[in-house]
Amino acid sequence: MVDAAPRLLASRSLFGPSAVRIHVNRPVHEGDTPLHCHDFLELAFVISGRAVHRTIAGLKPVSGGEVFVVSPGQWHAFESCRDLRTYNCVIGMDLMQRELAWTTSDHGLGRLLARASDRQDVLALRLAPDSLPTCIACLERLRELQSDPHPGTRPIQLGNLLVLLGEIARHQSQIGGEVGAKPAHPVIAEAMTIMAEDLRRPWSITALARRLEMNPSYFSRCFDQCTGLSPMNWLIRQRGEQAAILLLTTQQPIAAIGREVGWDDPAYFARRFRAIFGQTPKDYRKQLPCPALPQTPDEWIQW
Repeated sequence: MVDAAPRLLASRSLFGPSAVRIHVNRPVHEGDTPLHCHDFLELAFVISGRAVHRTIAGLKPVSGGEVFVVSPGQWHAFESCRDLRTYNCVIGMDLMQRELAWTTSDHGLGRLLARASDRQDVLALRLAPDSLPTCIACLERLRELQSDPHPGTRPIQLGNLLVLLGEIARHQSQIGGEVGAKPAHPVIAEAMTIMAEDLRRPWSITALARRLEMNPSYFSRCFDQCTGLSPMNWLIRQRGEQAAILLLTTQQPIAAIGREVGWDDPAYFARRFRAIFGQTPKDYRKQLPCPALPQTPDEWIQW
């Protein structure tokens, strides 16, 4: 495995200017895939084969029947692949924000997509045996239609995509407690954005509530109801995940990374990071080498 800089995969490299922004491929992986993130939503269905899946949370074995919901900005890679056969369904975020914007307020899909997008740990589910054939049929139909320019194919593509999302949402009870949280209220979403954009600031509930013109106690209760975490615990997790990304993707000194995410004291940074990831920043960086990048520019479509 050769160290190299991870790569951002951009939707402009995949979707045509007039295409419905859904694309499906069927890669067969051997060895390691490059460490990468996307600016689109990816649904990765594992049909057969073996591999380990690397995220910032570490390594987990992969087998047939699993599906991964990879949100924009989440880093991942498949490693030690042995005849790993998957379907990758990638979805442009403009499609999710326009035609499918209603999914954020849907009882099932809203909770699923919110849970998938608010953290770096890629969402993984195992489909029931009766779900996988349904998903494969939809994926094959989407593959057939993605090169069809006829405008009448658009609702058929959207319908098949919704069936896929619905099948995944059926299995969200596997995720655990946080998936029961409500979709974020616009003000709570704004609070998340404010904190995420300035992790170095010494945020407090009082300061956030004042900025959002809310009562601090009411703000804290709303935040917990929407996310399953208190504002400060959510901030701690975001700082830890951003630190993990920087450890994974840069050569910055560990102390500098701690300062960048708001933990100026290296010892405190190490304690907080270990509480989240189970190891020190130094040990975490050692066990996360980057796979080699592909040699041709079009190979990334197979990831």
